Amino acid sequence: IDTFQTVSQEVKGLHRSTTMSDMSDATSLTDPSEGVQRPLANRFRGLVFDIVTATWFELTIAALIALNVFVMACESTKAGIPQQQLLAVADVFFNLCFATEVVAKQF
Repeated sequence: IDTFQTVSQEVKGLHRSTTMSDMSDATSLTDPSEGVQRPLANRFRGLVFDIVTATWFELTIAALIALNVFVMACESTKAGIPQQQLLAVADVFFNLCFATEVVAKQF
């Protein structure tokens, strides 16, 4: 029984060390935008690239996502007509913002 426990612990330790080394490799990944080159041929595409890779742009999108979550949490089945209209306008606004983000990042 002692031999089984010793071998069992060695196998678990080997598995843990392999898993930890895999995790350290996964967390050492660099920023995905570092591998992408700025387009030099077209000034407009270069400007769009600079905007979508900027930190302030990512923070703005994150804030819009958080605000969208809050707006979605405000939805209710007992909402009146004005609240439903406001939520519909907010939904269109957020959809346009997120669609613009996707198009700009694909551009």
